[in-house]
Amino acid sequence: MITEMVMRIINWWRLMRYGRGRFPNIKKPVVVVRHEDLERLYDESSYKRKCPKCKDGILFVRREAGTLVIVASDICCACGQRFIYSDVEEMKKNDWLSPTGGSHESNKKNGCN
Repeated sequence: MITEMVMRIINWWRLMRYGRGRFPNIKKPVVVVRHEDLERLYDESSYKRKCPKCKDGILFVRREAGTLVIVASDICCACGQRFIYSDVEEMKKNDWLSPTGGSHESNKKNGCN
């Protein structure tokens, strides 16, 4: 709940700071996507993806503030398009920060399990 309120405040601040043209997709309907199908920001990026709407923005994958559990909703930092990850449960299973998740690939490579 706190995370949603924080995101609303951040979005309001961005709107006031940069104006309506800064986030052209902010009022558009939420898009449901599979995180795994999105283009990685760079090869070694586990979670960061390029925005499929504007191609310039980044989806960082949000987490709950207290528990660091992955949140299903996300927003592009450039165009403001909102997304819902349909494969969020799969992401949580593979997340090394999640209490019920697996290990991070780099930890597996380094033998830090």
